[in-house]
Order: sequence, then C-alpha cells, then structure tokens
Amino acid sequence: MPTDIAREQYSVEDSFGTDRSFRLALAGIVLLAVVLRLFGVLTHPVDQDELYTVMESTDLFATTLDPGIQSRPLYYLVQHALFWILPNHEPWTRLLPLLAGTAGVWLVGRLTYRIAGANAALVAALVLACSPWHIYASETARYYSIIAAAITAAAWLIIEARIAGTTRSWALASVPVVIGTLVHPAFVLASACMIAFAIFRGPMRTPRWQWPSRATWQGFVAPVVVGATLLLTSVLAFHRAGGVGNGGVRSIGANLRLLPAIIEWSSPVVVLAGFCGLALTAIASRSGPPSERDDTRLIVENQTIRMEAAMMLGINAASTMLLVVCAAFVTATYADYAIGALPALCIGVGLLAGWITATRRALVIGGLAVAALIPSLASHLSDGTRFDYRPAFEEIRRSAPGRLVLVWPAVTALHYISDLRRAELAQSPSQLDSLLAHETRAWAVVSVKRYGLATEGGRALHDWLQQHCVERDAFERARFDVRMYRVSLQECR
Repeated sequence: MPTDIAREQYSVEDSFGTDRSFRLALAGIVLLAVVLRLFGVLTHPVDQDELYTVMESTDLFATTLDPGIQSRPLYYLVQHALFWILPNHEPWTRLLPLLAGTAGVWLVGRLTYRIAGANAALVAALVLACSPWHIYASETARYYSIIAAAITAAAWLIIEARIAGTTRSWALASVPVVIGTLVHPAFVLASACMIAFAIFRGPMRTPRWQWPSRATWQGFVAPVVVGATLLLTSVLAFHRAGGVGNGGVRSIGANLRLLPAIIEWSSPVVVLAGFCGLALTAIASRSGPPSERDDTRLIVENQTIRMEAAMMLGINAASTMLLVVCAAFVTATYADYAIGALPALCIGVGLLAGWITATRRALVIGGLAVAALIPSLASHLSDGTRFDYRPAFEEIRRSAPGRLVLVWPAVTALHYISDLRRAELAQSPSQLDSLLAHETRAWAVVSVKRYGLATEGGRALHDWLQQHCVERDAFERARFDVRMYRVSLQECR
C-alpha cells in the first residue's frame, strides 16, 4: 500500500477526457437535476410539512408547534429572513431546498471525482440527480436536502483535512458540521459515526487508530463542541428540553416499517450497488486495483485515499440507517431522517461502475442504475410522492359545500378549505359519533397508502369509517411502482 501522498499531475488522461470536458458533463447533469426538481417546485400540491415550515418560520421561537425550533433553528431563521423579500407560500418556500439539492448533486460529483475520477463522478452525480428521494427533498419546503448537502460537504472537507493535517483545514471541515447540526438533529444521526471514524483514524499518510492530533482538537473538535453546547443551552433556556427529540414514540408497526421505507426511498438497486461499491473499494484498495484501471487523472491519486474515503462513506451510510431506526424507539423518527445516507450510496454506485470498467462504458452502468429508478421517478413526477387533496375538496364544493368535512391533516384543510365547516378526522370513535349526531350527512376525506390508512387514529378509525361511511370517489395520480397516495372521499351518516 502506498503511503506517500503527494500532490502531482498525472500525464495519463482519464477515459472521459480533459478536466474541461468533465466540468461540462457535470454541469449538464446539474442542469438536468434543476429541471427535474423545478417541475415539482412549480406544480406539486403543498404538503402538510411545508405548511408547518411556514408556521414555524413565521413564529420562530414562539411557535406553539412541538417540538419547537430550539434544537433546529438555522433553517427556520434563514427561511424567516427570506420571507422579507419573497412570498411565504409555494413555490417560493421551496427555493432554499431547491438550491441545496442542486448544490448537493454538484458536491457529490466533485467529491467522487476527488477520490475516483471522472467516470465514477459522473455516474454518482447522475444517480443522485435522478433519485426520486433526493428530488422530493429538493422540492419540498423542509430541511432534508440541506442535510444531504451538508453531509457531502463535511465528508469532502474531512478527507481534505486528513490529507493536509493542518488546523485551518480541520476548521474548514467543522463549518458544514456545525451548519448541519444547527439545521436538524437528524444530521447528528447521519454524521456521528462518520466523524468519529475520521478524527480517530489519523492522517491519510499513516491511517491507523489513534488519539486525535492537536490540529484536529483545535480546528475541528473544539468548534463542534462549542456549537453543540450553545445549541443545547438554547434548548434548555427556552424550557424545551424535549425539543431535541420529536415527540412521542410511534407505533411498533411504524417502527418496523422504517428500515424498509428507507430502502424503498433510496431504491433497493442503489442501496445494493452503493454498498457493494463502497465495500469493494475499501477492501480491494488495500492492494490496489489493476493498473489498467488505475489510469484516472486526479489532483491527488492514491489508493489509500480511495480506501479511507470508501470506508468513511460506508460507515456514514450504514450507521445513518441504523441510528435512525434505533432512535425510533426513543422518539418519533421518519425515513426522511436517513437522507444523509443517500449521497454516500450514490458515490458507491459510481465507485462500483469505475471498478467494473475504467472506460466511458462506466456511464452505461450508471445509465442502467438510473433505468432502475425510472418507475419511481416517473411516479414522483406524476404525483409528487404526496397526497393531493385538491380534487376531493373541489368535489365537495361542487356537490354539498354546506356539510361538515372530517379531514386530516387539519393544517392542510386550513390551507385549502378555510371557508368550509370542518373538523379533525383523527379523533376517537365516540367523538366522531358525537359530531355525526348533529349532522344529517358529513364528508370524510381519507388518506390511504398501500398498508392502509395514512391517518392518525389507527384501527379504531378504520372500523368507524367502515361502519358509518361509503366511498363517493377516489383520487390518485398514476404511479408505476408499489406506492400508493390515494385520497378517498366518503359520505358518512
């Protein structure tokens, strides 16, 4: 294994061509990413979480929504500032995630190029650009695309810091870590094991388990600890100690569906190919790939860097999934919280393509990976991977707008039908019976997924609807995968 890491230019060009051609190709992929995301930004219906974003960004620390923003203030503070110059409704509320998502695609391309060359980089960037999960995160007014971009930036700068070993380089690496921590606690779940590996693994020149150097302590550990301490102080000062969490624990069924949901969001093909690429690079780089494959022109060409970067990114992807699932038994977590694993998996797909072939045929392999995403990608472009309640509300206005509307989520009803009589659907059967006793007929707008009702209330609500309601109509857009986002309009008596 080579240990001398020198900054040198290789005379052998990589299979894709010059640096300029790579930059142009990456720019084309970034443009594709913008087009795919901009369509949803402009057309998809508002999601309930986006309405919570508007409320929290408006009220900031005075918000009555749990768990508050004390442990996740940065995104809401920036969004609040944008409200001074932009309208506080879609599509403008989606601008920040769109910018972060676009930057994330570029960062994945540049990071992969740094460690594995142009072909692998273009494959990784293309897979992320076409990932339905990343597209959803980039066009939804939440912080998920920011988490993914911050994780990628942190990984890139940590690799550079381990190469340079200076206090300045480690201080630069701490910036995306502090930013990500201030955006949402999910970043901590996504980065904790990756950061621990990096700081205890030692410099790239002699990678081994050891105590962090003085430069690491001063440039990286100290700023991160100070930032985390200030954040925790803020949470306690506002008497919102529970704000680090996300409310109560969800049902056992929801927790058991969490890991399959993460894999489904990522795409099983991307998960399998990503982990294979990362593992193969981490293991095989110990002896180095065959010489005919090691012809990539890089700023820094070294088998140790490839191996260490693949190990770190593999730890990032695996630990993110594991910690999000484990945290679900302490507080409510969702598959979206694991999006920090997605960039590493896409990089792994690029690495696998680079190992299979060092020529431009690697892009064909990337194309096959994207082809596996087409059903979910087309489905997302069709319905936004969200419920569209607008047709149901329009039918209510046409047919009988005077009836009581039972609907969940309430914040969505407030947004679309604030002028109609409405009540919360997610109540106990006795409360619903009491409401229905004063009504001749009522409407129920019900969200249905593949596994059943996507509504708080569980089996008891399902049985009540079966007993009292009849479906009048159902609204869903075409999908070409196994997911379902159906809005059932029912008449109850």
